[in-house]
Amino acid sequence: MPEQYYADWVGVAVEEAYHFTLLRQRLQALGHDYGDFAAHGGLWEMAEKPRTT
Repeated sequence: MPEQYYADWVGVAVEEAYHFTLLRQRLQALGHDYGDFAAHGGLWEMAEKPRTT
């Protein structure tokens, strides 16, 4: 694949990390953290599900 393809994916990863940081900071400001809610576990389960099918 061309180098720009990989550069674009690195950009996506940087954006996702930024979004996660914003989310986690907001949760912490409200007295919680990522993983404190059952929905977070469900998100991870859905991410892993394709590996088991």
